[in-house]
Parts: sequence; C-alpha cells; structure tokens
Amino acid sequence: MDLYYNLNEFELAEKNLKSIDIKVLDDEYFGGYYYLGGMIYYNLENYDESSEYFRTLIKKFPNTTLSNRGRIYILKIEKLNKNKLEKEVEDESNS
Repeated sequence: MDLYYNLNEFELAEKNLKSIDIKVLDDEYFGGYYYLGGMIYYNLENYDESSEYFRTLIKKFPNTTLSNRGRIYILKIEKLNKNKLEKEVEDESNS
C-alpha cells in the first residue's frame, strides 16, 4: 500500500487499501492505516471518503502526530468545499 502511494499510483493504493482486513492488523498499524486511507482519497479528490478516514483516525488516536496531520487535512477539505460552494453560488447568480 505504501509503495503505490509513494509512487503516486493512488488508484492502485486505493485498491490495496480496500483489500486489507483491518481485523487482522496489529494495533500499531491502525493509525497509519487510517492516515494513509485519508491521504489516498484526498489525492483522488474524494474528499468525503478522505474526511471519514481522518475523522476515524482522530477519534481512535486523538493525541498523535498522525491525528494532528489528519486535522490539518480536514481543514483543507473544508476550505476546498467552501470554495467550491462559493463558486457554485457565484455561477448560479451570474446565470
């Protein structure tokens, strides 16, 4: 999974992410799993799915470096969504 992500092969990284059975993951990998899932979907511009992974990461591991990074990406996603909405409203008012 990390290899595909590092190679910017986000579709393959997503496929691998979905194939992981999290029930068999060791506890030490859970935070990385949720963070990487959030990053994969962020780079695929699937911001709703990305937010879900980051929110799960923050909920399960609130006081970690990865959850702090997840919070930053949630803020970025919220800003992107706000900008998109503002543009849609502007386009609608111009038509």
